[in-house]
Amino acid sequence: MKHIKNRQAGFAHVVLLVIVMVGVASFGVFTLVRSQAARNPRNSRDSRNEVNIGTAQSAEALAFTQIESRSSGTTLPREFLEITDQNVWKELWARYHADNTKVPSLPQVDFSKERVIVVSRGEQSSGGNDVKIPFIALATETKGSRSRSSIEVSVVEQNTADGCLSTSQLQSPYQIVKMSNQPRNKVTFKFRTESIPC
Repeated sequence: MKHIKNRQAGFAHVVLLVIVMVGVASFGVFTLVRSQAARNPRNSRDSRNEVNIGTAQSAEALAFTQIESRSSGTTLPREFLEITDQNVWKELWARYHADNTKVPSLPQVDFSKERVIVVSRGEQSSGGNDVKIPFIALATETKGSRSRSSIEVSVVEQNTADGCLSTSQLQSPYQIVKMSNQPRNKVTFKFRTESIPC
């Protein structure tokens, strides 16, 4: 009888040991899966709704012709404009030359085919500050199956580097260019600054 009880006790120990081993193995598998999901969230079920659709960008350079680049002695506002109307163009030209004894002849622009782009830095206290348009591009952004294009005017605002000598005369630097009015996409301006070495 005692021998049977010992066998039953031994069997119970074996069953208990098997249960413990299964539990340890299950915990190890769970830990491994969770660890892999943390390292690679794209394969994790919880992160499937968080994957962002990639966005691609491209740019095509557009030709333009400079009309004028100078610093006006009159106070001009900081503004960045697209002009598509002859009357607006005439008014702006006169306003930007208010410091002249005689307003220069209005440059010819065929608004049926062209548009005018104006970048004005506004009044500056240093003669070394300037503003330039290095390039203009047709920028296209593609997200999934949808594309959106705009005419992107690159604007560089130049500042005199620290320690350089410059005049203290108040002036308003600006640049005016013209370009084709095709394509008729929205015009946007993208800015960056740079220092002019001594």
